[in-house]
Amino acid sequence: MLLLHSEIAEIDGMLAREDSKTRVSVLYSLAGRLAEPSASLAPLEAQVYDEVVSILAKRQPTAVRAELAERLAPVPRGPEKTVRAFAHDEEACVAAPVLRQSPLVSEEDLIVVAGLRGEEHLTAIAERPHLGARVTEIVVERGSWPVLRTVSANPTACFGRSTLSLLAQAAEGDGQITVSLLKRRDVPPDVTQRLVGTFKSHIQNKRLEQRGEDSGIALDRLRAEAARAPEPPARAPKPQTELAQAQARVEAMSRYVKLSDHDVLWCLDEGRWVDAAVVIAKLAGEHPAHVLRALEADTPDDALKIMRLAGLRWAVAAHVLRFRKLDLEGERSMAVQAAYEGLSREDAHRAWRIATFRSTVTVIPSH
Repeated sequence: MLLLHSEIAEIDGMLAREDSKTRVSVLYSLAGRLAEPSASLAPLEAQVYDEVVSILAKRQPTAVRAELAERLAPVPRGPEKTVRAFAHDEEACVAAPVLRQSPLVSEEDLIVVAGLRGEEHLTAIAERPHLGARVTEIVVERGSWPVLRTVSANPTACFGRSTLSLLAQAAEGDGQITVSLLKRRDVPPDVTQRLVGTFKSHIQNKRLEQRGEDSGIALDRLRAEAARAPEPPARAPKPQTELAQAQARVEAMSRYVKLSDHDVLWCLDEGRWVDAAVVIAKLAGEHPAHVLRALEADTPDDALKIMRLAGLRWAVAAHVLRFRKLDLEGERSMAVQAAYEGLSREDAHRAWRIATFRSTVTVIPSH
């Protein structure tokens, strides 16, 4: 403690002689110095301000503490003591802002809070970027269905294998969890295969919008079974499953957004080549396997036809070619661009039909 108890008592006594409005105003002013980047407090000064705000805030009503937490949640450094005290606050409206975003809250703080507090605290933690596997494990072990949906949809949360396995089981009763997990890149192939099967079942039975609360699945039972079961070994994906998994992911994506060539770019930027091919196939209304084969050919001719049929802008089509290392340079590139942009979708459809017909013709050798 930087300040003596007598010094804190003196500050507290001075404020006690003021009305409550003035006391709150002074406290907000002190916190504002910590939250203002241009304040340029020296490290020792920042620690003193932090200590004073932390001690005085404990005696304030919930609404005041919640307001202070909102103000200090985005602060990158300084009021560590105050912020960590807010993170452990029993009132969720106080704890949630700092649990959700403050960089001053440590992983150990998150582990303790996730193990002790209720659903609103868990939801705030589940929304936090870059959650570690130890934290997500506790969140999934203790969270309700809404908490599980939230953490599944957090793309930067890290999941251990056992946590993913439990979420995959929960996905059987919740369409949103299924879709969220299928969008992730860190799901092992065997778990993805299971999720693809779950997704197809939801579609077939028109249960994709189902919420776990209405599924009849008890989370406590799932957790008890998961605790007794040995951790499943990782299995290599079977042949042809990569395309099926990509189709399921794109189908899930299309349930919530209208696909466009922006999604092709997103897939490529994420390194999801097969997903990009499936998006192109969906936009063109053609079979994904045929489209993937054309895009992976050694020459760009058929790839250009199907991309034009899909309505891709030249900038996107060129990005696909670069990804496949089929980029055209100089005058050749300009000529291909002109031909591509001058090709109508009707002509592209006709040319694609001819190309696919030729690829299926069996050549009979002459005798």
